Amino acid sequence: MTFRAVLDPTEIELQGLEAANPTNPFDTVSYVAARCALGARSVLFTLDHANGPRTAAVGYISRNAIGRRLELTSAPSCANTDAFWNGVRSFCRDHHVADVAIDSYCAESVTLPTWAAPSSIRARTEWILELNSPEELHYDSNHRRNIRKASKLGITVIATSDLAAARVHRQLMAESIHRRALRGERVPVVDPTDTMYQCAFLKSGAARLFQAYHNEIVISSLLVLYSSLGAYYQSAGTASDGFEFGASTFLVSEIIRLLAAEGKTVFNLGGTNAGAEAEGLRRFKSGFGARCVSLSAASYELSGPVQKGLQAAVRALREPFQFGKSWSRRWRAS
Repeated sequence: MTFRAVLDPTEIELQGLEAANPTNPFDTVSYVAARCALGARSVLFTLDHANGPRTAAVGYISRNAIGRRLELTSAPSCANTDAFWNGVRSFCRDHHVADVAIDSYCAESVTLPTWAAPSSIRARTEWILELNSPEELHYDSNHRRNIRKASKLGITVIATSDLAAARVHRQLMAESIHRRALRGERVPVVDPTDTMYQCAFLKSGAARLFQAYHNEIVISSLLVLYSSLGAYYQSAGTASDGFEFGASTFLVSEIIRLLAAEGKTVFNLGGTNAGAEAEGLRRFKSGFGARCVSLSAASYELSGPVQKGLQAAVRALREPFQFGKSWSRRWRAS
């Protein structure tokens, strides 16, 4: 077996990863280009086996005041987990990486490394629709009712890569999250004016926006990441009246129909975390007939005692600022 780590891989080097994982939008050249445009450096990790397919994944290196951080967005299902993760660990040691985040977007299974006890670990699930026979998909009764309601109201769906649409998408995301927060759910803070990520995906061709209109007003929006045979539900938002009209359910059903017509074979409806607060989201995704895949994600602190002390000091100095910044963002999102 031969392990390699290539910093700033070329498009040709990444094409092999894309070809080997045609249903994974996180393994495409355009997705990597978007992440690099956002300021990260990419690194391609590969493990060649004497017999069998190559194991590969892309990582992203960022830097802050504390040190370097490595993120693997879509960890591979390794044929030899120890050899692959040992190679990644050696790379981190050589490049002074202090923190590693390993996630499992679009993975069928993940075996986390056994370097040391993770600083955090979480269980998550993803919901996967096979589109080979879309006519055989069975939606639950509530979804069918919402689809009929939206159809009768004349709601239409448009696909776009227009960057101006990203602003509306972000605003609807903030509105949905605010609505969930009022129900007592633990939710992330979303700045409705910050469209940086959405625009990067749209510019590189990694994603498209699908938006549901009622009386020429966007009432629901969904950003979908693309690969040659797959798609991934990246983020979504719905206005209050769109929620009442069943627009989000109708939007997803139309996306499913359009993806199948384009020849996509898999639509990953995205993930949910464990916990009672995610129950509504789980019901929504499973209601389309998607199968559930159990996964995990973890973070690791690789720094030594001296660097850990420095990290704690920096966090302490930042804490008052971060507290104020968090409340400022929450106020803007409301």
